[in-house]
Amino acid sequence: MKVSAQVAKKEVDNWWMGHIIFCKGGARDPRANTMFHASNVDNGGIHWVNADEVIHIVCTD
Repeated sequence: MKVSAQVAKKEVDNWWMGHIIFCKGGARDPRANTMFHASNVDNGGIHWVNADEVIHIVCTD
């Protein structure tokens, strides 16, 4: 399954879309994703993204 996420900073109207490479669970609940390792689809950059910054997740089969 491929997963994409839109990421936006709250104070800036700038956003980017990325493919999720890895999901990191939280310390209290490992099943709750708190961090995402994502590849920017525009420039290929790899970023760690806090789950609070993700505004939309698209799951495809």
